[in-house]
Amino acid sequence: MRNMVLTLVASVLLSACTTNPKLNAQNIMDCTGLGVIEINGFDKSSNLFKKNDPYYIRRYEPHTAFEEVKIVGCTKVSSGEKLVRLYTSAYGEDIKYGSYYKNQNQQQIFPLFISSTASSSLMTQTNLQALNQKLAYLKSEYSTVPKKQPDWYVQIEQSSKQPVLVSNARDSAMRGLMANRTMALTRDDVLEINTLMTDYWER
Repeated sequence: MRNMVLTLVASVLLSACTTNPKLNAQNIMDCTGLGVIEINGFDKSSNLFKKNDPYYIRRYEPHTAFEEVKIVGCTKVSSGEKLVRLYTSAYGEDIKYGSYYKNQNQQQIFPLFISSTASSSLMTQTNLQALNQKLAYLKSEYSTVPKKQPDWYVQIEQSSKQPVLVSNARDSAMRGLMANRTMALTRDDVLEINTLMTDYWER
């Protein structure tokens, strides 16, 4: 009787295995961590880094003003095509900032911001609008940004008066005032991310 039960269980398991679709070799990725960088949290309504927002600092502990962004490089085993993913771990789901492929349009977001902020003079409103129009077309498929919003836009952080690259990616569980909270990259942050990406693509 025991042998019959074991045989029956084994046959069910084998049947389940044979009816499952085969793993698509085209989708297999070999991934490696490239780095984790600490980024300023940002409020889209006040245009302030959380560390510069008196209300935020009064209400929350200072260390919560920052986000850790993880940068992961992945290579498709079948084709050798490379991409770099940026995300932050969250309670409900990871906040995905985007997936950037070598030599594709989306990859131009970071070099575009770097070149546009090279001048020491403050960016004019006209320059800001022109840059944001360009960024609006560079949308990644792999992100938690609402479909009708650009992945990134440039804004002036109101305390430091520096241009920052702001993400529209968000945790969908965050509502009300919390929905305005994201992260923003300074020029130094973008330079670091761009270097990690370039180094990975040139390996």
